Amino acid sequence: MVFAVLMLLVGSGVVLLLWRGPWWFDGKYLEGADYKSAAGHMISSFRASVTQLLLGLGGVVALWFTWRNYRLSRRGQVTDRFIKALERLGSSEMYVRYGGVLALEQIVQDAPDQATHATQVLVVFVRDRAPNCRRPDQEPSLERRPPLPYEPEADVQAALTALTRTASRRHVDRTAAPLDLSYRHLAGASLRGADVRDAILEGANLSGATLWYADLREAILKDADLSYARLNGALLYKGNLRCANLSNAALPEAVLIEASLIGADLRKAVLVDAIMVMAAVGGAKLRGARLSGANLIHADLYGADLMCADLRDANLMCADLRDANLKDANLAGAKIKDADLSRVRWLTVEQVVAARPGVTTKLPSEVASDPRVVERIKQVEGEK
Repeated sequence: MVFAVLMLLVGSGVVLLLWRGPWWFDGKYLEGADYKSAAGHMISSFRASVTQLLLGLGGVVALWFTWRNYRLSRRGQVTDRFIKALERLGSSEMYVRYGGVLALEQIVQDAPDQATHATQVLVVFVRDRAPNCRRPDQEPSLERRPPLPYEPEADVQAALTALTRTASRRHVDRTAAPLDLSYRHLAGASLRGADVRDAILEGANLSGATLWYADLREAILKDADLSYARLNGALLYKGNLRCANLSNAALPEAVLIEASLIGADLRKAVLVDAIMVMAAVGGAKLRGARLSGANLIHADLYGADLMCADLRDANLMCADLRDANLKDANLAGAKIKDADLSRVRWLTVEQVVAARPGVTTKLPSEVASDPRVVERIKQVEGEK
């Protein structure tokens, strides 16, 4: 009704403009009797100009309506595709669910504004389809559970890939659609190069998962099982890995700057050339871990168990190793200048001599006073 009245008013205005417009704009030139022929020409020219202007405006309006109708039509098509994808996800057939996941991922590529909604759906799908992991505060059940799979089923793996693809995550509102897969059994998942920033994976089972060069910045992996996981070159900046199980995990060249590994199990983990600057590793289990060439500047290793750990050529400058266990650890070539080893357990003179101590290295008094250590410090300081 309002639109009809508006169009009536516009039409009336156009007629009035064509009829009286020449006199409104050029009335003083049209009143003289000597200019009747010129006046007729001016009136015709004015009306022709107004007509052309109106036609141009009409074209613009028509284009706007065409664009609006296209948007509405496209939105309707996307909605239909979304509904069909949801129907497929609820199927009992694996191949149908797999197709539903691929359909949702395609929708994200075609309509990035739907990325957040698609992410919310896929997160719920994975949480529903992946087995649960027992929470630490959960009472043990006497019921016999079926054996958990060694790797995710095809539809769950497809959903994980779609959820963590960098191109898809770029359009997601991470606050509205957090990647919360906490306490889910995702052992053996393939997430190579995945974008898992800010993900909530607390208590999740990712044992044996492939996470090569994955982006796990500020991800929550507290109490997660990452044993035997492959995290080569993974970015774990400020990641929360408190009490996580990383035994036998491969983390060569991983970036763990300011990461929290307090109480984590890193026994026999491979951390060769890992960057662990300012990492919190207090109380962690690092027995037999390979840390050769690792950068541990300003790292907090208070009370860590480094028995039999390989720390050759590691950079431990300014690191806090008080109460750490270094029994049989290999410190050959390790930089320990400004490091605090004053209360290290099982530290031997041979270990310090093999390392690269400085005058600012804090050592137990019985070790620091040994002539061999004093000579080694002079030698290292003289190499500057």
